Amino acid sequence: GCLEQIVSQAMPLLALEGLGQLPDSLQERRGLWLRATIERLQRLQQPEGGFGMWPGRSRMDDWANSWAGHFMLLAEKQGYALPAGMKANWVLWQSRRASAWTTGDAASQLTQAYRLYTLALAGSADLGAMNRLRERQDLPAACRWRLAAAYRLAGHEDGAQALSQGLPLAGSDASIADVAYGSSLRDRAMVLDACVMLERREDVNRLSREIAGELGTGQHSTQSLGWALHSLAEATRLLAEGGGIRAELGQSGRTRKLETARPLLELPVTPGGTNAHQVLRNTSSTPLHVVFTRSWLPEPGTGTALSHGLNLTLELVDDQGQSILADGVRQGTDVVLRATVSNPGNRPLKDLALTLSLPSGWEPRDPARELIGVEYQDRRDDRVISYFNLAAHARVGIEVRAHAAFPGRYLMPAQRVEALYDSDVQAVVPGDWVRVLSSGSARP
Repeated sequence: GCLEQIVSQAMPLLALEGLGQLPDSLQERRGLWLRATIERLQRLQQPEGGFGMWPGRSRMDDWANSWAGHFMLLAEKQGYALPAGMKANWVLWQSRRASAWTTGDAASQLTQAYRLYTLALAGSADLGAMNRLRERQDLPAACRWRLAAAYRLAGHEDGAQALSQGLPLAGSDASIADVAYGSSLRDRAMVLDACVMLERREDVNRLSREIAGELGTGQHSTQSLGWALHSLAEATRLLAEGGGIRAELGQSGRTRKLETARPLLELPVTPGGTNAHQVLRNTSSTPLHVVFTRSWLPEPGTGTALSHGLNLTLELVDDQGQSILADGVRQGTDVVLRATVSNPGNRPLKDLALTLSLPSGWEPRDPARELIGVEYQDRRDDRVISYFNLAAHARVGIEVRAHAAFPGRYLMPAQRVEALYDSDVQAVVPGDWVRVLSSGSARP
């Protein structure tokens, strides 16, 4: 994935520090993932000091750079070693960008506020740039919250309190969200993070409950999830200071005591039959927030077609351009999965991702021609993910060539295209079965 996705996957793992008792195997995997993320950031770092958006590409994004630096600094605070020069070069890049900023719209102001926050977190606060931004009369609430947190980090308590006085807890407006990977959930999570830093416990309690409830509904972007889980973890630490968990779980006439000094406890719950019920009683003076989670796998091939703001059509053909779903494909031949994505709307769509997944037993081939209209393509053993933007009323065609290596009946997975930071924009084509005929068999 891109820089933003790489960091958003790792940030919640940092948030687990000190919250709950992880099994040794999971703790080891967590450490390996976080160290691997730091190595990936090192490979993305450009000579100027910032991080590129894609492997092998030099384009940099201001918001994603602050997000990556935010992760890097928190990882360092948890004891993870950073490569020599990585932090210093990034701080130099951020400082230059902060000094060069003069004015801009709401999204640009929030980006500058976040940049200044990360510099303060790195111990290199730019008070001059912070003061200049603070003096703007049109500064949105989201920017004021982030700037207040920066003042707190820089040791200017009065400035932090003055900036945050009377601010609403709501997220930012759509104009900010459209440019800076935002959403109502992400922006409220950023407000929650600022409230934690300012130790506003009533606001922290209210916002954390709202955000925790929203996480269980609908789909959310990687940026929204990364910020929400990070902020909820920080809120949990603040609200649980000196507390811990003491409770009793009753099931089938038996009671189990639950005690831990940590603010988070996870335990499996075994169903006890159709009419069974469980009772959780809080025996401490600290309020408990309980989340019940269940997961399952849908039956293969039972998906539903979907088209919201995007259209997706697929065609599976052989080398002669003939459809193969009806008759099957001969073992040892190459096939082409053709996808066409079109934007029927009147506005351009940014940060789209098309995931073309292959059946098991099929091997992806290198593309036969140069990609047109695709910013980056992530080729894996079982899928190819293409990232691109699409103008209003425009379309793009993407092909994936694969080798049908083994005979059998395989499920062609559902194929999906989506806007990474707008869950309302997506299209899905359900999966279907396809046969690979052995080289010696005849077509039916």
